[in-house]
Amino acid sequence: MRKIAVFLWLAGLALFFACGNNGNSEQTGKEKELVKSYVAKGDSTLYGLVCDGGDDTHLVVFFPEKGLDPDTFDISEARMENKVFGFPTVGDKYALVVSPEDKKKVVLAINLHELMGTWVYKQLPHLREDINLDLLNHVSSEEKARFDSIVDSLMIPREYGFTLKVDQQLVPTGMGRATKIMGKESPVVYPPVKRYTEWHIFNGDIILTYAVSGSDITKEAESRNDTAQLVYLRSDTMALRFGDVVQGYRLRPDTLNQNQK
Repeated sequence: MRKIAVFLWLAGLALFFACGNNGNSEQTGKEKELVKSYVAKGDSTLYGLVCDGGDDTHLVVFFPEKGLDPDTFDISEARMENKVFGFPTVGDKYALVVSPEDKKKVVLAINLHELMGTWVYKQLPHLREDINLDLLNHVSSEEKARFDSIVDSLMIPREYGFTLKVDQQLVPTGMGRATKIMGKESPVVYPPVKRYTEWHIFNGDIILTYAVSGSDITKEAESRNDTAQLVYLRSDTMALRFGDVVQGYRLRPDTLNQNQK
């Protein structure tokens, strides 16, 4: 399991008081810690701990940060529309987006604990755009073969991605400096990758924040956001849609049993 024993013990303790308190909304500091989340202005997403997730048509979620008793939400329609990301496991923190017309009907559900970890993908380089391939038509076959051999030797996939943490921090991975052979003299380059620094949920979307350099006048960095939609989420596989592009990720094995803090 992806959660360490300490977390399971704390989650179980919180759920014991949350789901069996007979309406008592008193909160402990640990309960608040388990459900604490960054909430963006205008975000209508509901956050809480799953108390009962064994039923395929209903999901019981506890919201201690709002002082509410356990409540039941219908997720059957979201499940049929493939909008339930992650199995509703007792003790896991969930983000729910409900229908504006029916506050008990969920249109999208995300298991936030399933999101935690280091997600990566492989990226191959490509030929530099300033290389004039027409020149190869005027060289000997030996020189052309030598060029092709050099390019093939440099077509090494690089691992890119990021680590999603529970405190909304995001740590990019695979952003190290290129080796000398991959410098300005190299015939191949890797596509540019944004260095995301934080993430949060906004009405079911995943917002990834990155910084861009300021102008020559201000010299101050500016924060910008990319918006992604979950397409697929399993214990070791995820797919995000950025506009018209879907990017697949795999969970790095060495983070499977880590509690990302």
